[in-house]
Amino acid sequence: MPISIRIVAADTREPVAGVKVGLCTIGADGGDGGNATFLTDENGMADIGANWGRCRNQVYLVPPTSSRFRETAYEHADEMFVIWGDGTFSPREFQLKLKLGTEEISTDFHPLDIIAVGAHPDDVEIAIGGTLAKLVRQGHRVGIVDLTDGEPTPGSPGPEVRLAEAQAAAKILGVQMRLTLDLPNRRLFDGYEARVALAKVFRKYRPKVVLGIYGKTPMASPDHWQAMQITDAAVFYSRLSKWDAEFDGLPVHTIQKLIWYPLGWASATHETPGSFVIDIGETLETKLASIRAYRTQFPPGKERVFRMVESQAKLLGGLTGVAAGELLISPHPPVVGDLLTQFSTA
Repeated sequence: MPISIRIVAADTREPVAGVKVGLCTIGADGGDGGNATFLTDENGMADIGANWGRCRNQVYLVPPTSSRFRETAYEHADEMFVIWGDGTFSPREFQLKLKLGTEEISTDFHPLDIIAVGAHPDDVEIAIGGTLAKLVRQGHRVGIVDLTDGEPTPGSPGPEVRLAEAQAAAKILGVQMRLTLDLPNRRLFDGYEARVALAKVFRKYRPKVVLGIYGKTPMASPDHWQAMQITDAAVFYSRLSKWDAEFDGLPVHTIQKLIWYPLGWASATHETPGSFVIDIGETLETKLASIRAYRTQFPPGKERVFRMVESQAKLLGGLTGVAAGELLISPHPPVVGDLLTQFSTA
């Protein structure tokens, strides 16, 4: 019986060609019993041949250079490639994991209505956590993309902890998806590779609206300013045709609206042209809870951060006649269809 392994993408389950499949046989004494490398064809199949030994094999997957995948290893006893004495084998399929970071909250890949982009985990929670929670409650499908893992930071032991906090915060908000791109914290710069990486996410999840950081954040991370430029460019790249090879064949997608959110206490005010306020009176506590999920970033000694976030929300609410608000900025003046419906308090 021919022995073969099929390699598929972890997200779409589509076959991946050109993957180097390394098998390392586990000998009877538990040591290395030999190894070999095979290459997948256009159907994602790697032909092992009928004469490979009856044994357990660790599997190492090396994707094509410049693909959207990362090297993936299957080394534990319960995930090895096993060939039984009768020539049967299992499993017949292995998944090649994405460069696009962390495990997602949802494993379905239906289009999203809105994607919010931040430079680091906790950016979107601080700026628009109440808005995202409200959108979810209104029945919209919402996703978050963090361009970096935000590490290193003084209070965190490493990226694994920070990413776990990000997933906990996302669950509090109720969003359907969160991804962390493989871009470097503290060294984030607007460039071609970063633009394409984010545009691929937009092409895949096909949002109607993208929320991105507005402007510079003086005395804070310069990554925020770079994130704005990357996001603006990725929205443009998402709709460019005749460029399929750069985007792994993902179809073009035109985003209907780009809206910015200010990050920082003084980066924008309600007087900024195109600005408007979202009523988050019912989701302010959810917003604060999502920020508290970042225990390494906001320990008890930083309780003032929560007071500032809450005070800013209540100030924006007070200026606009609601309990609490978050500021958003449109590149174009918002259009009002019914003046009385929009502004009447009755």
